[in-house]
Amino acid sequence: MEQFSKGKFSGKKVVITGGSSGIGLATAKLLVDEGAHILITGRTQTTGYGS
Repeated sequence: MEQFSKGKFSGKKVVITGGSSGIGLATAKLLVDEGAHILITGRTQTTGYGS
């Protein structure tokens, strides 16, 4: 029986290093849109999504 999912990464857990800007941040946004639960780390607290 096939289970319904909202995205390719639905229910997956992902850790992204260097995610406060650039490719890391863009990747994090795409993964969230595909249903992943993410943890983002970066060097600079004042940059990135939601700043």
